[in-house]
Parts: sequence; C-alpha cells; structure tokens
Amino acid sequence: MTVQFRATGTYGFVPPGDNCTYCSEGTYSSGGTTECTNCTSGYYSNVGFDDCTICPAGQYCPNGFLPEDCQTGTYSIAGATSCTPCPAGYRCLSVSSSSVAECLNGRYSLDGEMDCTECTAGRACPYKNGTGIFDCVSGEYSTAGSTKCYSCASGEYSLSSLSTSCLSCPSGRKCPLGDGSLNADCSPGSYSTGGATACQVRFESTQSFSLTYTHSHTQWIPF
Repeated sequence: MTVQFRATGTYGFVPPGDNCTYCSEGTYSSGGTTECTNCTSGYYSNVGFDDCTICPAGQYCPNGFLPEDCQTGTYSIAGATSCTPCPAGYRCLSVSSSSVAECLNGRYSLDGEMDCTECTAGRACPYKNGTGIFDCVSGEYSTAGSTKCYSCASGEYSLSSLSTSCLSCPSGRKCPLGDGSLNADCSPGSYSTGGATACQVRFESTQSFSLTYTHSHTQWIPF
C-alpha cells in the first residue's frame, strides 16, 4: 500500500485511484496526514476544514462543533464552549460581551435574566438579586421602585396590603391608626376637619345675660 499525501482537510492511506476521507466536524487536517486532529477547546471546524476557527462572541462551540447562539439571559465571549447566565442583581449589556451593569436601587434581576425589573408599587424590593421581596401591609404604602414600605402619615390610612398610597381621613371622622382599624364617626357634640386623628368638642355657651342699670353706667350681668 502506498501512502499518498492528499489535499488539506483530508487524510488516509490511499491506494492509487482512491480518494482520501474528509475530516469530520470538530477536527481538521492541514494535509499530508493519516488522521485528523481535534480542535482546541473554544474553536470549531466544519467537515473538510484544514484549520479550526475561534468560536465567536455571543455563541458557543461544544466539542469543536459549529457555533450555536447563546440564549436570551446568557452571554459569551470569543472562544467559549458554553454560555454564561447573567448574574442575579445585574443586567447583561449584550449576549456577545461579558460587561454587566448592576441593577439600580428598587430594581432587581434573577439568574439568567437579561435586564433588571422595577419593583412594583405596593411592594418593597430591598435586594437587587430579587430575594426578600415583600408586600406592604395595611397602614403602609409604596410607589414603584421602592426598597421599603412607608407608614401612612398622621391622619391618613390604608386598609389593605399592596397599597400604593394612603387615604386622608374625611371630615366628620377620626382616624387614629394608619391601618384604619379604629376609624370612626365623630360623636354628637364633636367635629373634625379632614385628616384628623381625633374629634374636637364643640363648645357652646349656656349662660344667659340681663341688662341692669346703675347710676353710673349700663352693664350686662349674668344670671
């Protein structure tokens, strides 16, 4: 049997008149060899390649095979054999870059999420990795993007959880607690204006007066 050196990308002991075999995907041959060489990790080749090519950023090349795109929420740099999930608490700027940016306060992201999510109103998001999220309870409220819940101001209340604002106590009622549990109408003889925590007693004079004359002047004398 005669060894014949064949074209690049092929290999084999070739009797006269026969053809060499193409190197398979993930391997290569630069010619004049009896076997193909595996691509280095992070590189790839197609059938019949005479060299391997580095895997491009934003894709991955398992076992030297052709590149596959990274899924949303992951990224890769050039020469990757797998894609890396975006870390919790950060947003990935691109599938083809390892650059990440930390979530702003009041926003969060979980592992494998491409972008940060704003905390919804009525909830608090203290941690950027999405742990510890909790609902505001009655007597509290929060707006979108909050890291904590806020107590209702004096004379205001919220009756339920997940409140996004507090209500002002209406005129004629008292609202001593922020959760509204002791809200009540003012009793007869008392009153309140809006935003009151207590009712005020209405004072009315019950004293009568009569006009009395003296020699020097006139005066009102109660009786």
